[in-house]
Amino acid sequence: MFLSYSCFSQENYINKKWKIKAASSSNKTAVIAGNSNEYKKADNYQLELSYGLQNYLELGFYGGYSLNTGVLSNLTNITYGFNINLHILPFITKGKILKFVDTYVTANWGSHFYKIDIGDNIGGYGNLGKEKPPIRIKRESYIAEHGLGLGAAIYPLEKLGIFTEFVFGTYFYQDNKRFRTGLIYRF
Repeated sequence: MFLSYSCFSQENYINKKWKIKAASSSNKTAVIAGNSNEYKKADNYQLELSYGLQNYLELGFYGGYSLNTGVLSNLTNITYGFNINLHILPFITKGKILKFVDTYVTANWGSHFYKIDIGDNIGGYGNLGKEKPPIRIKRESYIAEHGLGLGAAIYPLEKLGIFTEFVFGTYFYQDNKRFRTGLIYRF
């Protein structure tokens, strides 16, 4: 009972408030040189919009994009989905510290739409003197993604801040973890 009362008696920085996050992360995209332990990486850029349902809970959705252009292939990756954030600090403390610092447990459920184009002269590099591939392959597919992790944000300007998240789960190309960082704006 005390914990519940403590969450609602403080100044509000989450409930009925919107947040916009602009983030980047690096994703595995393809095997390099036939070695299954080495992967190419491409930056993934995401926008996220969330809304505070309670003073400790927010729900949102996100969308992102990455493009990996290589010698013989192009990979376009579009991500989208829903996320939920359970804020930790409102259960521990109250007061002005919540204006500048935020910690939360985050979970996401979504999908990747990817399109791969493999063949000669993709990306303008040619095939570096080797024979042309016998065929051109185009493939499109969807892959589910989901994860659970921790996040933290610091707001030096009260409404504008920086955040970082480390999440374990299932992501594109056998990636089981994601580290995202970026800017956050709340209003």
